[in-house]
Amino acid sequence: MNIVIILIAFAMLLLTLSSLSRHAHWLVRFGDFPRLQIIKVLLLALFANILLPGPVSIFDRLFTFELLLCLIYQLSWILPLTILFPKESADAAEYSPAGLRVLIFNILMQNRNSAEVLECVQKINPDVILFSEPDQWWSEQLSGLNKTYPYSVSHPLGNCFGMMLFSRLELVDAELQFLVQPDIPSIHTKLKLKGGAEIAFHGLHPRPPSPTDEGRSTTRDAELLLVAQAVAETNIPTIVAGDLNDVPWSRTALLFKKIGGLLDPRIGRGFYNSFHTKNPLCRFPLDHIFHTCHFRIGQITRVKNSCGSDHFPIYVDLSLDEAAPIRKYKPTVSESRRADFLIGKAFAFEEGGGLTDQINLLKTRILRNS
Repeated sequence: MNIVIILIAFAMLLLTLSSLSRHAHWLVRFGDFPRLQIIKVLLLALFANILLPGPVSIFDRLFTFELLLCLIYQLSWILPLTILFPKESADAAEYSPAGLRVLIFNILMQNRNSAEVLECVQKINPDVILFSEPDQWWSEQLSGLNKTYPYSVSHPLGNCFGMMLFSRLELVDAELQFLVQPDIPSIHTKLKLKGGAEIAFHGLHPRPPSPTDEGRSTTRDAELLLVAQAVAETNIPTIVAGDLNDVPWSRTALLFKKIGGLLDPRIGRGFYNSFHTKNPLCRFPLDHIFHTCHFRIGQITRVKNSCGSDHFPIYVDLSLDEAAPIRKYKPTVSESRRADFLIGKAFAFEEGGGLTDQINLLKTRILRNS
């Protein structure tokens, strides 16, 4: 057997095994991301192992069996995002005035193609735009949007975690929050739709687990689950959107959905990989729009023009179905405990002490906009 095939397959096996762990270190959490890429490499290794000439030993058979096990395991995580799976978010029959069009766009702080970004916005013509990573320069370049988007929340930062929200729809009780870290903002507001109904909107961009940012996924996981717990305590139609620096098949993302009772419009439709624009072989769906069961999906699209950013914009057309049956997933005891543990871990409370007053206060602040 070719030694190159063995080494490559062994690397894929290590990545697969690392994803089994729940440890928060970025080296371990990285195993959550490249499942699609691992599947492609495993398929190539399997075909090469079968097709290459030479005697077949017991080791070859065991090696092939291990590759097959890894392949089946990896496929089990990503199959829901293919057309082989039923759609989790129902299709909208037609555009409704009780709906909204949302564009989320990580514009890349160092990017300076503001003219292209503004042209993209004009062409798509969304009702709501959530920008991630704007600094003061971007704030000045995007200020012209206030003419057509009279409602906004702006917090530019020079640390790649600034946020700006522009809306044609009235913002009610809009607030900027720093849920877990003092330099990582999030936006929480109600939106008044054209039909008069109010919905909740939460815009997030938590810090990723990486060697150049946060060494662990602890704060990202806590921010996502904190918002999910707040969403679970209300019955108001809700959207959670942004560059969440996580993939939809990760354990944290799945727990986030379960705790918040949220749906993912990509289930049964496709991956809509948004990052990295410069590397088509290694792209991940990091930019998300989750919603409660009150919405139907008219369209979800990955915008082709990245306008110089390392992320493609994601556009979703949602239609509010006020007659939709309330489907609240009830988390199991272990799921609820896991969420409490991950949130508490970020705030370093004593084991067994439950949620601190600080965490409950943050949930109260989120609930003001729900």
